[in-house]
Amino acid sequence: MTASFAQTAVQLAGVATQFGSGFASLGASRSEASSLEAQSQLARQEAAAEARSRTLEVQKFRERQAGQYMMSGVALAGSPLLVLEETRRLGQEEVDSIVSRGDAISNIYKARAQQTRASGRMRFLGSLVEGFGQASKYFSDTTDYSRYKAPAYNYGARSGQAYLDAFRTRGVR
Repeated sequence: MTASFAQTAVQLAGVATQFGSGFASLGASRSEASSLEAQSQLARQEAAAEARSRTLEVQKFRERQAGQYMMSGVALAGSPLLVLEETRRLGQEEVDSIVSRGDAISNIYKARAQQTRASGRMRFLGSLVEGFGQASKYFSDTTDYSRYKAPAYNYGARSGQAYLDAFRTRGVR
């Protein structure tokens, strides 16, 4: 009786450990996913700051260009105006590229966060299934179902009394 109790306790401790492992895995994956989402936001913020900085640089360069044209006595019409417009357009393309790169990096981090969460949920569910499987296997292996088997029917008996006597002798009440 004590050996059976000790075996059951060990088995239940193993199942509890399996469940605990699943919960720990779920918590770790949630924490890692939160970290990845923070990285996503940081990448987007860094790209926005870099884009603002580059926009200011392009505006200052364009203003310097216009000032140099005017100091040289060149009117801001025709070719010089086209050069200034080209400078603005190329600067805007660069700024758009910086923002797009930040969005792409941010989306990569978000996708990794979603994958990490899904992986953690799957590991958690897997540990639950494995724990229940271990428990059901243990308890199905240790349960003595032989006492529930019906005795052989005595065809020679005149009443069901012989059947009941045989059933009682097997220990089923």
